[in-house]
Amino acid sequence: MKIKKCASILLATLVIGVSCSPISIITTFANEISVNLQTEVISEDNMHKTIRTFSPELNEYVIYTYHKDTKILDIDRGGDISSYDIYAIGAEALSANVLRAANSSMFSPWSYSSSGNRYTLKVSHISYGGNPVSKTVTRTSSNAGYIDNFMRDVDNIRNVEMDLLKTAGWELGATVIGALISGGVGAIGAITSIASVVGIANQLPPIYDRALYNYKRA
Repeated sequence: MKIKKCASILLATLVIGVSCSPISIITTFANEISVNLQTEVISEDNMHKTIRTFSPELNEYVIYTYHKDTKILDIDRGGDISSYDIYAIGAEALSANVLRAANSSMFSPWSYSSSGNRYTLKVSHISYGGNPVSKTVTRTSSNAGYIDNFMRDVDNIRNVEMDLLKTAGWELGATVIGALISGGVGAIGAITSIASVVGIANQLPPIYDRALYNYKRA
């Protein structure tokens, strides 16, 4: 079992942009698994909650076990189990990322920038192995709509992340964001059963898919 106690240990997994700061990190599968598709609670008591969520992207079930006392989240993907101190990860991410540029997601590599008619678009999607990829394109009449749509999608990702924080509140918000960074949207269902929080999180996967569509065509 691989234990990750703080965000800095995730550095080797995925770095956003060129920053080497531990709080600019997201794991490979973050943001890719929706909680509303074939999710079931396997067990729950005062100490633990375990859910199983089917991931259409991975074509398999992912099992999340949340240890309520320690705020450790175990993620089992096909027998490969990793553990994360999600509160520590989320708190550090929140401390650093709330002031990230408005043209990027708060907690993932999705972003855009421009210089004149040149646009750099960055994505992180499981179809690319979860690794961040980017491309720079020249704006033309044929791709302008896709570029604009991609930028709108990134803005929407950030807006949903902000709504998620506002709804969850600070203390739960840190845990929720740590789960999102460590295990994707699906992990949030192991942390909380608050319908409003889960509902907001479930807005993210369709936006990622739309953004990927526009990225490929830009």
